[in-house]
Amino acid sequence: MQAKSNLIELVQNGFSTREIANMLGVGKSTVHRWCQENNIILSGRVEQLLSKRCTKIRDSLFHAPLDEKHSWLLGIIATDGCVEDGGRLTICNEDIDVIKLSHSIIGMRSIRCLSPRPPKTTAVLYNHIVNSRILCNRLNLLGIVPRKTKTIQFPQPEKLSLPDYVRGLWDGDGCWSIDKRDRKLISSFGSASLQFIKVLASTLQLVTSSKAQVRQRGDKYFWVLSYYGTKAISLANWLYENAGMYANQRKKSIVSPFLR
Repeated sequence: MQAKSNLIELVQNGFSTREIANMLGVGKSTVHRWCQENNIILSGRVEQLLSKRCTKIRDSLFHAPLDEKHSWLLGIIATDGCVEDGGRLTICNEDIDVIKLSHSIIGMRSIRCLSPRPPKTTAVLYNHIVNSRILCNRLNLLGIVPRKTKTIQFPQPEKLSLPDYVRGLWDGDGCWSIDKRDRKLISSFGSASLQFIKVLASTLQLVTSSKAQVRQRGDKYFWVLSYYGTKAISLANWLYENAGMYANQRKKSIVSPFLR
């Protein structure tokens, strides 16, 4: 079971029983039972706090080729992340589960809730900040550089798990919805990098056999990739066929009725 297989990593990263239960979608008693069955010792509160504040960057963190969880997080960072010249990484998303998952992979620093700033936005945002030149240098090698919005390049597919990376993109700046008229699935993704959108569209056409509609949003320097009906369903099944815990659960719940 995928949730069970991620239990050790979450315990080692210092998450409490309640946090682990929320992230895996099970009850606290189930977490305790799994730990007993697998001889996993839950950390005390002091150990949890020390683990969360650990500032050491693991050697395996974002070293290519990337596994499923690092590929997913790279997609999140490509859309909702910001790398600064001084060596700071900030990830900001409106879904707390996405930020908790990023924290479980990277660790370091706590999660903050950002209050909305009307009238510009009414959304509550959460962020995860990491100060590490080593980590930012590794991300630079994967195309995550300062001021990347209009210049980001699509990574080499052989350096990552492609479905997990694209799912990370959609969990960041992608959108799923259902047409109220005919109940068909709709999907879209936007970027200010035309080159990125073009490569993404051609790559997805190869793996899903679905051609996306690409259009510019008004007169803005922004392009949108769109899928409708059977094309959106093909994309959803490719993205979620082997998806484990690394997914935005709110967005996954929208596509779940269409998955095989």
